[in-house]
Amino acid sequence: FNCIKIYILYYIRIMNLFIKILLNIITLSFLYSCSGEVKQTSMEKIIYKPRDIAAIEKTKNLDRNIIKDILNIGDNKNSSDIGNDLNNKYNQYLWKASIDTLSALIPLSRLDEKNGLITTEWYTSKSKKLSRYKIIVSINSTLLNKEAINVKIYKQHYKSNNWLDSKVNADKNLKIKNKIVAKALVYKRRKAL
Repeated sequence: FNCIKIYILYYIRIMNLFIKILLNIITLSFLYSCSGEVKQTSMEKIIYKPRDIAAIEKTKNLDRNIIKDILNIGDNKNSSDIGNDLNNKYNQYLWKASIDTLSALIPLSRLDEKNGLITTEWYTSKSKKLSRYKIIVSINSTLLNKEAINVKIYKQHYKSNNWLDSKVNADKNLKIKNKIVAKALVYKRRKAL
């Protein structure tokens, strides 16, 4: 009978030791998990979609205009080469002026040479983080005038975890259109000289 008591006491001691070790492991793992850095989620990650965040980062990191480099239409290109690849469904000067004007404002997301469409990424300014803009330019004629180009600005406001469409003042569309046409006229004059 004494032997059984000794074994039971021995078993209890081993179990107590096992429980202490287990509790120490749990406590240490809890302490180590809490001792790491606490990271706050930036407002950008809360408001923007991952694609928009990537576009913002791309814009911040670029030292030069990558669209101009890809299309080989930078300032060093001879203006007589403008639009040789285009199929003359639309005005080549308006095309180049649209790309130059828009890419100076907002990163471009789509260039559809076949249909004369240029689309920008969604853009958010640093001062108005709850509003974003997107511009679509459509060139629909070989003529060099205001009727040959359409500019549409889309605006959205962030509210209640959603981007909601907002009205854009028609003057903003007209200002960008006038800037593009003026730049296209300059390109045409340069070629004529």
